[in-house]
Amino acid sequence: MKKKIFLSSGRNDSYQLGHNKQDGCYHEMEVIPTNLQIKKVECGRSHVIFQTNDNELYALGRNDHGQCGVVLGDHNELRNHTLPPIQQLTICLNEETNSPLTNVNDFSVGWFHTVALCNNFTKVMFTGSYISLLYKSAFINHSEMKLKENQLKFTKVSSGCHCFAVAIDDRYILFKPSESELNEFDVLTVTQNNSCLIKQLECTSSAFLFLTSDNSCYCLNGINLKKFENLKKEIVKITACGLSADISFKTIDGYNYYSSFNENVNYREKNEMFDVIPYYFCFQYYNRQERKIYGNRNSDGQLGVGLANGSDERPAIYVNELLKNNPNFNIETICSGCDFSVIVLEEQETREEKRMKDNLFLILLNNNRTLHVSDIFIC
Repeated sequence: MKKKIFLSSGRNDSYQLGHNKQDGCYHEMEVIPTNLQIKKVECGRSHVIFQTNDNELYALGRNDHGQCGVVLGDHNELRNHTLPPIQQLTICLNEETNSPLTNVNDFSVGWFHTVALCNNFTKVMFTGSYISLLYKSAFINHSEMKLKENQLKFTKVSSGCHCFAVAIDDRYILFKPSESELNEFDVLTVTQNNSCLIKQLECTSSAFLFLTSDNSCYCLNGINLKKFENLKKEIVKITACGLSADISFKTIDGYNYYSSFNENVNYREKNEMFDVIPYYFCFQYYNRQERKIYGNRNSDGQLGVGLANGSDERPAIYVNELLKNNPNFNIETICSGCDFSVIVLEEQETREEKRMKDNLFLILLNNNRTLHVSDIFIC
């Protein structure tokens, strides 16, 4: 099992940092058990959801709208938005079975909600609320999200502030705005290309974008889908902050363009050495060549560059030192909340470990048999 280091920085009003330091710098989260194998993390307004290798969800942080999904039954505290925050990592629950939520294939996190794709991508489970649509404080089946007779599975999910979108068979998109009716879009009708499927789906605060297999980008414009052609370049990756309109695009030449999402805005540019991560009205930058993180507009300490605010880019000293002193660790995930963030560092294979794995694979391939313990010593 590869070691992971979980770091967080920012405000801690709802214990979402998993540590008690509020100096605007990254520190290790102290609430994650060492034996819990986590493969995905996402941040909401002030709560964090973790997915384990066993496909269960764990929650931490603000829970006044039931967004953590850890409390069974109906409660006055839920109706009054006074459910207390979750201070220790707690397993998410299924209201329908009165047991932990299992078989989670993917999930996304919004302002006051969490959405999960479950049961081999055939079911959409929801907890929390968006605007006045209040749900239970544990996960329930979202009754509007159903597969039709000719549809196989939900393939992608993404959340905005008070909205979320799911893809079906990488062809259809169901979009649920806060207090509006469910909208359905047929991507093939929009693209006029029967081989053009959804490669990536991202929500902003109130809309969504998607990238197709031919690297075309489309966005929701009012109630219609429209091709996004502002950059005049082929787009290979979208990174959106679902809690705001801030977004970045990586183009085929490796460059990053970022700003608040608007067709007419002039996008700022970073060269191919950078990854740009949008936050709630600010941005973080990772220089892959230097292995260093920088940030600006750090009003709540969420960028890990100290408590000073301003527009100048400054380094996230603690995490940069970790990367410098641990060359075998790389950044696996950077996820932004509203006023905090979480970074996951993952230990990489050494050359010797990779050589052993390659040798074991060749042994199995050449002998067409299963692995025996004696093979380890052959390597």
